[in-house]
Amino acid sequence: MRDIFCLLKLKVDGGGKRTQYEGLSNLIRSGGAGMGSKLTSVFVNFIVRAAVGMALIFFINQYLLTDNNLLNVGLNTTSFLTSGILGIPGVCLLYGILFYQNL
Repeated sequence: MRDIFCLLKLKVDGGGKRTQYEGLSNLIRSGGAGMGSKLTSVFVNFIVRAAVGMALIFFINQYLLTDNNLLNVGLNTTSFLTSGILGIPGVCLLYGILFYQNL
């Protein structure tokens, strides 16, 4: 109960006047906007990582592993999700799994 009262303290300017509530009201007000921008940021970050990962897989398959078709990673939903969640280490993981399977 004491924590709630600490969150609802008044902000006082130099002349002793009460100017605004701070704490819980500001937390609620900024929390709604912060959650939306955070969700947008996470989504955009996922899409950018997935696009870079898919481009990297395409580049590696097309230009670096032209003669070895056994190590080509497919451009599919699994590779999209792996590269979107893990980024470039996810792409390395996909190639590592294929390399391990072909030993």
